[in-house]
Amino acid sequence: MDFTQAAKLKRFVLKNFSVVLHIHDTCGGLYLSMDKPDEAVKEFILAYCRELSIPVTVSADETSFFPGSARQCKMV
Repeated sequence: MDFTQAAKLKRFVLKNFSVVLHIHDTCGGLYLSMDKPDEAVKEFILAYCRELSIPVTVSADETSFFPGSARQCKMV
């Protein structure tokens, strides 16, 4: 998922749900997090990623989403 796709998703969630979706861009890659758990938002994010053919991993607490391949940050 690129930043533009993530921003569109964030804007849609903000307009249609009572949850704030945060975009994080780290050395490990882009990921998303919700300010609180919400089953409907989780399902929407999963459907959005399926539509884009992007695999996504969900955190154990179901508030963070890691689209695409997970990369590890390496210190040099």
